[in-house]
Amino acid sequence: MSQPVIDIGILTIREDEFRAVLKVFPDEHGIYKGRHREYTLRTTDAGQRARYRLAILRQIEQGNGEAQEAARDLCDDLLFLVVGIAGGLPSDDISLGDVVLSTRVLDFSVEARKFQEETTYSVGGGSIAKSIAAGVANLGARELELGDWWAELPSKPAVSLGRGMFYGPKEWQQDVREKLRAHYGKNVVARAPTFSAGPIASSDRLVKDPSVLIPWITSARGILAIEMESAGVHRATRDKTPMLSIRGLSDIVGLKRQDTWTKYACASAAAFTRGYLRTRPVSVHQSPKPEAGPAPAHCRGDSGEEPDHQAAEVEEGFANLIPLRHFPDTLYIAPTLSKTRQQSWVLLNQGASGKSSDRVPGAWTLREGNLYSFVDPERSRLKTIIDVGGLDQFDTEEWAFSEDENKRRLFVQLLNAALREDIWWQGVRYHGDQEVYAFWVDPTSRPGGSSTPTSRSAAPRQ
Repeated sequence: MSQPVIDIGILTIREDEFRAVLKVFPDEHGIYKGRHREYTLRTTDAGQRARYRLAILRQIEQGNGEAQEAARDLCDDLLFLVVGIAGGLPSDDISLGDVVLSTRVLDFSVEARKFQEETTYSVGGGSIAKSIAAGVANLGARELELGDWWAELPSKPAVSLGRGMFYGPKEWQQDVREKLRAHYGKNVVARAPTFSAGPIASSDRLVKDPSVLIPWITSARGILAIEMESAGVHRATRDKTPMLSIRGLSDIVGLKRQDTWTKYACASAAAFTRGYLRTRPVSVHQSPKPEAGPAPAHCRGDSGEEPDHQAAEVEEGFANLIPLRHFPDTLYIAPTLSKTRQQSWVLLNQGASGKSSDRVPGAWTLREGNLYSFVDPERSRLKTIIDVGGLDQFDTEEWAFSEDENKRRLFVQLLNAALREDIWWQGVRYHGDQEVYAFWVDPTSRPGGSSTPTSRSAAPRQ
């Protein structure tokens, strides 16, 4: 697959953040495998009957360094969103489950520690792009486009205000307790989550100690949330492409984090992101006209111009997918006596008589010391390369519809192998160097003959 045209890049860090984002963007599944990373493709409503193409990436590790690399790998020219959770500060305005949008990213990664002296910081970072900041500042006037973005969220979890739930200096604990009572105390009417915009502090370490946070607050006023990745993305995208951090507050510094609020904050940030994109923060990219050869990496520029729908050319697309009407019911798995496919073929060829009973089926593969096959290994020569005592059977649907991407890939690999075997007898060969299936020139030629065929026409690999 050539590199797709992307309008919005979304970076997540935790698995629960990633799944929450995928859940709110279910349309038009796709996977793009880049040089260094793999991206999940989706589309979503961009308002005015237009749609954005999204590339969703889960960061491999936490921290600003990895976030910087991930941002660079995705693309140099698109709106980049960092979506996930963050820690909040005691506040009268926002609290657990609310969403914070970054108008400025404050980078506290560089610090100086001297013996018997307080830690000092060289605060980096900066403001987000003016074009995005202007839209964020005006979101309060765009409630129609945002819609009831919280409507599908679950009920808010309970908040425990017992003494054992707080930590830090006594004055800090008291402030946290009072602010939480204002939001979640007795007789307080529950409200839907809201959003606020302001500075977000970011560093390479998880900050849970209020004594560490206090110098940040005194050196940079108005901080709404703290996290570990936005500074890295800000470094990577500076002067290249706009970025925005959208964070759900999963905890308040000084209050022990509860898993229920972590899940809620993941869902809250993802839900708001979907509503935010309906306000059309950037123009929707128009796909370029197809060209011969590999498609170049091409991302949407932030010109701010609305696309000219009238000038858009009609393009003709060709699908390279074959409808899958049925697949085998059973998947056979057994430990192998060989480590590689090459070693397996050496064992399979030993003592082979050439009889039909010695046939080796094509729909099998090796993975992590196991053989996976659509055909019962005990009914073919595959039995010579496995530990028969460890042979097991599974329902194929466990792989075909699994949430585990590795299982689904293995299933597709077996399907491709089965397809190659089935069409071999129809006079079709697979050419791996070009990744195509080629038909024989002479339809009357025997597929098993010794002559070398030449291609008459070709179909893309499925």
